[in-house]
Amino acid sequence: MQSIYRRLTEAGHEPVSVTRSKPNAAETVITGEWSMVGVGGGSRMVSVAAADLRRCLRDVFGVALSRTGSGRQTIRVAIDPEKGRVAGQSKRDHVIEVGAEAITITGVSEWGAACGLYHVQRLLKLRLAPVLPRGDIRAIPRLEPSITCLAFKRGDTRVWDYPVAYHDNYLIRV
Repeated sequence: MQSIYRRLTEAGHEPVSVTRSKPNAAETVITGEWSMVGVGGGSRMVSVAAADLRRCLRDVFGVALSRTGSGRQTIRVAIDPEKGRVAGQSKRDHVIEVGAEAITITGVSEWGAACGLYHVQRLLKLRLAPVLPRGDIRAIPRLEPSITCLAFKRGDTRVWDYPVAYHDNYLIRV
């Protein structure tokens, strides 16, 4: 459990060395032919989260997304207050739709879109491969940001709200 927690919260992106079997027909594999489109819409928060997902794919899995956006396989990021709404209560609600040719991340707000991008990153790291099962994920935040890792703030290890400063007792405190 603690190794999974460290893998998800460690600063930076460490490459994985696990060899997976071939993906099955119900999985989508992200390769260098994929591109990311619709990022940001003027939102710095979403742009930073998208850049971090790009970095994660490159550094962890060796997959450099195409920058041209001309490929038919895309990761789309959108902000839509209706389509991104799940529970109707949080600005961090988001929907992730994984298809054969596209992964669409729709947030109810810029917070939701950025949370969706980080959610995809966590899923990829947990699977130890740039592979996602096809289907829809409707995400409802369970904890408020005040007691979870602050994803959109540069952390300082001297500040107690940054989990790298106290890995061993962070889960106990939550």
